[in-house]
Amino acid sequence: MENALERRNRLIAEIAKKGCSVKEIQRFNTVVYVTSVRQIQRVLKHYGLSKKPRQESASCAIKQAIQNELEGPGSLVGYRGMWHKLKHSYQLTILHD
Repeated sequence: MENALERRNRLIAEIAKKGCSVKEIQRFNTVVYVTSVRQIQRVLKHYGLSKKPRQESASCAIKQAIQNELEGPGSLVGYRGMWHKLKHSYQLTILHD
């Protein structure tokens, strides 16, 4: 027999699978359950769901941008500085795996 928490968690997971944001899930859930944003995030993590999967930029584009930066005047930046430069100047997405 399923208890109220399990029903709530299953409902959150089903709504998330349809592509709703955490705030939308919270607004929808207030009709039946009072759920915080943090609790919804915990449930989504438990079910292995996230807001949206991020796609990493093509490795050849990343390599080319890094090469350009290393040849330029800002060649002595560290990892964090390089990541920031790639993200904002080149609009590249690099995952932190």
